Amino acid sequence: MILILRGVFPFLAVMLMFLTTTASARAQAGEGLLIPMGGGYSDLYPGLMATLTARTSGDAINIVVLPTTYSTSAAAITPGEVEINLRDAETRRKEIEGACQRAAPDGVTCRAVTAPIFTRADAENPAHLAYFGDDVAAVFILGGDQMVAMQALANTPVEAALAAIYARGGVIAGTSAGAAVQSRAMIADYSPNYGVGRSFDAGAAAVWDDEEQRGLDFGVAHAILDQHFFQRGRLGRLIDAILRPDLPKVGVGVDAYTGVQVFDGAVLTNTFGLYTVAVLDAATYDAAGTAQTVGERQWLSVRNLLVHLLAPGDFGYDLAARRHSLAAPTPMITRTLALTLPAGAGPLFVAGGLEPDSAAYGQFTALITDTEAPLLVVVAGYPNDRAAARAAGRLAAQFSGPVTTTVVSSKGGAPLLLDGPYRGIIVTGRDQSLLKAAQMMALREQWLAGVPLLLDAAAAALAGPSFSAHEATPEEGEAAEKAAQRSFLEGRTVITGGLGLLPIAVEPDVIENNRWGRLFSLAYAAPDTPAFGLGRNTALALLPEGVSIIGEEVVVSLDLRPATLAWGANRAFVMANGLLDVFAPGDAVVYAAAEMRPGGAGQAD
Repeated sequence: MILILRGVFPFLAVMLMFLTTTASARAQAGEGLLIPMGGGYSDLYPGLMATLTARTSGDAINIVVLPTTYSTSAAAITPGEVEINLRDAETRRKEIEGACQRAAPDGVTCRAVTAPIFTRADAENPAHLAYFGDDVAAVFILGGDQMVAMQALANTPVEAALAAIYARGGVIAGTSAGAAVQSRAMIADYSPNYGVGRSFDAGAAAVWDDEEQRGLDFGVAHAILDQHFFQRGRLGRLIDAILRPDLPKVGVGVDAYTGVQVFDGAVLTNTFGLYTVAVLDAATYDAAGTAQTVGERQWLSVRNLLVHLLAPGDFGYDLAARRHSLAAPTPMITRTLALTLPAGAGPLFVAGGLEPDSAAYGQFTALITDTEAPLLVVVAGYPNDRAAARAAGRLAAQFSGPVTTTVVSSKGGAPLLLDGPYRGIIVTGRDQSLLKAAQMMALREQWLAGVPLLLDAAAAALAGPSFSAHEATPEEGEAAEKAAQRSFLEGRTVITGGLGLLPIAVEPDVIENNRWGRLFSLAYAAPDTPAFGLGRNTALALLPEGVSIIGEEVVVSLDLRPATLAWGANRAFVMANGLLDVFAPGDAVVYAAAEMRPGGAGQAD
């Protein structure tokens, strides 16, 4: 069932359960607390320091700043690098101490010290244990390289000292790499030759989980943590990790400038900061057990993976029971996906940015049997008509036989007029914010009359009843990352009406241009309509015999019909029990019914 809660308060009974858990954790001074933060510093200090001051009963808060993540090698480090690292760590130490003092009540003093531990020899040096005395309230692990950090810390006296602080009720906090180390099974990086563009290939994630290579031994055992999550488009990487047979089946992706508290290694609550925390559950409906790999690239093909979002407010998630505070998943899910061609309509291809030699173009043109009528190329969504005309000419040159081109100007509202006949129509666009479905209704008429239609790039977004009329995310840098994250906030993605050719919303270029927030926004704005994200050079093909994926990337579906929705205090999306499916090239695009597996949500494994 779908329920959107406009306040920040979940169902009373479940809320009371989590409030009781939180109150108990705060009351028991012996319970340690993990606080993974997805990246950044200043935006996180208020939430972190509010926690530290609330847990302190004495007149001093002592914090150890651990910069092991700054090192480039766990084996050796030059004096020059030590000097640079200590100077950079000192900047953070002053910030942390100052933020703590500003949050502390009158009469409470904050003191932060940097433990100069950069190599394994440092971590094995008994003299350094003096930094981790009984008076330490918290350890703050800085950002950097989690692989080097754990090569230095694993199975050393310093790791044992961290475990002792945690066991006696201390806080272990960390940002970026300092968050990654807080799960026992640790994502070290992408595997060699993989990255965002191949993150939905099996083997993309390099995960450490043995006695020599791992995260902190006392870290979260029920899940795998990832950081800079939506900021850097790491959804595919975390999905790949939790599908492995020997790893936890739940993943927690903490976005940058956002943190979450982990009580007893299992209960996520009290999210703070600017954005969201995502929880992926591949166990409850056995997504991991039924997942497959497809083709030479070993694309992931996954059904019924549960996806949840947390944001600031009274929301939580129990990793052991696999349950969101808003609602438990239903014991059985059966979903329909009515992707069929209307009677008399032509084939329909919806693509995420095709290359000239793409398989989708090849299959589309092979369907065109009338060689007398022209192929029509339509270009829209360009800032000026000259650029659009040049793009139309380049695209037309790819095809043999008669080809006609036309430009739909973004400078006026004149509708596209088509008189045909056409052997097929190809529509491409650059900028979704410059598209207007009202100008393009003639395309729908031609398609319903039997003309094969291919919508590519920005134009693919028009296929659904609504689309994100939003400019392209910047290619790289801080502007790109902020645009990706802010699209998870209410109203930051412009949604408008599409052509309604399909009963799904479509977002092209989702993986490479990091448009996950737009995909979630489409689903959140119309939760009865599944949202589909297309990878580049990949098409969703509707033919009389069925629907399939053609191309070089996966297509990801987000279905919120079983979900319960709310808003965070920061106006970020909160959701329980959304369903995510990953369709690989060659897959038939159908949803699979699933039953909650034994030991599913509500029960610990």
